[in-house]
Amino acid sequence: MGLCVCVCLSVHPVPGSVVDLHVVTHTSKSVVLSWSAMDCRQRNGPSVGYTCELIQQSVHNSETSQNVETSHIDGAVVRHQVVNDTRLELSRLVPFTRYTFFVSFRNSEFDGPKTFVNFTTDEDGLSHTNIIHISEESIFIFAYFLIIIIITIIII
Repeated sequence: MGLCVCVCLSVHPVPGSVVDLHVVTHTSKSVVLSWSAMDCRQRNGPSVGYTCELIQQSVHNSETSQNVETSHIDGAVVRHQVVNDTRLELSRLVPFTRYTFFVSFRNSEFDGPKTFVNFTTDEDGLSHTNIIHISEESIFIFAYFLIIIIITIIII
């Protein structure tokens, strides 16, 4: 009797990389991310979806939502989520904070290589809006000249 060694090899190779990952829009507390669908020839097996990971560069308290796992790795908050769509909106982010978002395609056996994009959420409030400060003195001068123009029009 001899010794039998069984070696199991994967049926499906690792899938390809996600392409065209970009930030569609972001605010002080949310971001919308998008990427191109994985080409069928690059999937290398049945699709499970896209594995998404968000790393917060500045550590703050975070909240956990349904279907999202939150953990701390090297002082950064990490959210893991598997989605089937090529567009993802993340909310409850911290204003004026730098994040790195990773996405990889997952087939029935493996995650493909991670693709990433960095972004920074906006500051809270009106910090990015152009605000014109008008003093009471400016209003008074404007009203004075407006009255003079009206009187001039009436007299003429």
